[in-house]
Amino acid sequence: YTVMRTTQFYEFIEFQLRMLAKLPVAFFPKGLLFQPIQVEAVSSHLLDICELPPANQLVQVGGPQVHTLANLFDDWKAMAGVQKRTVALPAF
Repeated sequence: YTVMRTTQFYEFIEFQLRMLAKLPVAFFPKGLLFQPIQVEAVSSHLLDICELPPANQLVQVGGPQVHTLANLFDDWKAMAGVQKRTVALPAF
């Protein structure tokens, strides 16, 4: 066997950000980290793994950069032209 585990896809994170933007004020936990990756990058890694014999291990694939949810939301708001107030809450 070989199991590939990946971090979140950009499309999944964008869906979550769109849901946050529907609220009057977007609340999210401080320090929540994401390492998004493109679907094409995952499929490329998956094809490489499929061409090899089973490695009896877990292969982990993640995006090249770690982001906070606040940073991702700010970047998405600028790209989507969304004006939304955000409030970061302590995670613990």
